[in-house]
Amino acid sequence: MKATPRDTRSAKVKYALLGWLIGLPLPIILILFFVRGCDF
Repeated sequence: MKATPRDTRSAKVKYALLGWLIGLPLPIILILFFVRGCDF
């Protein structure tokens, strides 16, 4: 099965969305740690 440019692009978008969903909470968690004083 040969991958068409449309298939590879949709796969890239899917991985980008997955990475965004995983990476999105990280800055929020870091900000919460800094706001609370990092006493964990």
